[in-house]
This record gives sequence, structure tokens and C-alpha cells, in this order.
Amino acid sequence: GRGKNTAGWNKAVLLLKAAYHHISLEKYKTTSISIDFSVNNILHAALALNAHIPNGIVPFILQTSPEQAFGRDQFGHLPLAIVLSAHFQGPASRRDAIVKLLDINPKAASTPSDEGTQPLTIALENGILWNEGIEDLIRANPKALHTIDKTRSRLYPFMIAACAPLPTVTNPISEPKEDETKRVETIYKLIRGAPDLVATTYA
Repeated sequence: GRGKNTAGWNKAVLLLKAAYHHISLEKYKTTSISIDFSVNNILHAALALNAHIPNGIVPFILQTSPEQAFGRDQFGHLPLAIVLSAHFQGPASRRDAIVKLLDINPKAASTPSDEGTQPLTIALENGILWNEGIEDLIRANPKALHTIDKTRSRLYPFMIAACAPLPTVTNPISEPKEDETKRVETIYKLIRGAPDLVATTYA
């Protein structure tokens, strides 16, 4: 019945939150942040663990609790920052999440992380390609094309794209050569969107 379904979902929420807290502590190499099950970060948890959970969970959360697209977790991250850096089941799955998040909260594309890193920088550093979400981020925040990364690399977006690895996904369906072609396409379109940067950088 409905009560049994609710109980099952509540248990799943607790497990997702606990798993997300564990992987976050490992990622940020800290033990000083204790888990708080009252924090409403189930969307963050589902995005971070996307490669290990059923496909329908993230769309379900966004449909039933769209306000979570605006929230930060206990580490200060918006959901968009999580989707740009997490392991995903595939490029299409990641892009679908990016598009949905930007539809609900377009300002997230221009909102830096707590460390001051722009979403476009996070995406490019993680090897996300043009048709896997970069185009959507730029459409939501065109100024990002001309924004230099002031937190780590001190590079412009097209430079970061040239240095980045290809994204990590489970069960990749494309060939390495095809991925490399898409990487070149990504760099080209970033340059085409801000040609003045090339002239300024290499003058």
C-alpha cells in the first residue's frame, strides 16, 4: 500500500544521504563534518550517486521537489555543481540532469561554488563536452566564455577544455576516437564564441 511505499522511500532517502555524506568526506578529506539527516539534500545525494541508482530517481525528485535545485548542501554546493563533477551513467543522462536543473534554476549557471569556481570551469575540468551540457551552460550564462578561472588554473574556458580529460561515465557507448573528435569540437566552439580571447592571449 501507500504507507509501505512511503516507508520504503524514507529508508531510501536515509541510505542515499548516508552514502553521500560518506563519499563527500572522502572527497574533501575531512572527518570534521558530522552527518545531519535533517538537511534536505536528497537531490545532491541522488546526483552524486547517479551511476549507482535507478535512472528514474533524479527526475522523480526534480518533479516532486523542484525547490531543491536552489539549495546548497552542508558542503556549500548547489545541485548543478554536483552534476558537473559526479560520475554518471552516460553523457545523455548527465545532460538531461543539467537541462532540467537549468530550466528550474537558470541562475545556477552563473553562481560560483563556495571556492569561487564557475560552473563552466567545473564542467570543463571534468571533461564534459559541448553536446553533453557545455552548450546549455553557455546559453544560460554567455559571459562565462570570457571568464578566467581565478581559483586554480588561471585559464580561459577554451584553454581548460584543451587540458581536460574525457569525462568518466559507466558503460560508455562511444569510441575513444569519436570522443576526441567531440573534444576538438568543444574547443573550437568555445573559441568561436570568444575569438577575441585568442587574439588577446596570443598577440
